[in-house]
Amino acid sequence: MAKRIIAIVLCLLFVMAVLASCAATSPKAVVKKLEKAYNKKSGKAYFEILDPTSQVVAKAAAKKEGESINEYYKDRFEDKDKVSIKVKKVNYEEGKMVANVKVEVKIKGEDDSFDREITCVKVGGKWYYMGGFYY
Repeated sequence: MAKRIIAIVLCLLFVMAVLASCAATSPKAVVKKLEKAYNKKSGKAYFEILDPTSQVVAKAAAKKEGESINEYYKDRFEDKDKVSIKVKKVNYEEGKMVANVKVEVKIKGEDDSFDREITCVKVGGKWYYMGGFYY
């Protein structure tokens, strides 16, 4: 019984360490990782910056569909051009645990840009993306 508890604790510590390494140190760093995920068309990179609750939901949904995370997010990136995302302003709320980030998005090869607002949350000292960014 004690070995089982130790094994469970070690597994949890490993998962926490993996999640912490994927998170970002600031909302601006989250935006940079989001830009890279879009430009690489990487569902895995996108998944890694999602907040932990969204990661659990996404894993369950992908598993239900019998897909990997990359396959699950494939439609989000398919037929998308590369983007440049520039942070314009960061507004902190709830004791600096939530950040609403105003960004300017420019699709490469086009003249015009457009503004979006994304939300980042701080969990366990690391910043994550709340999702919902589409162009």
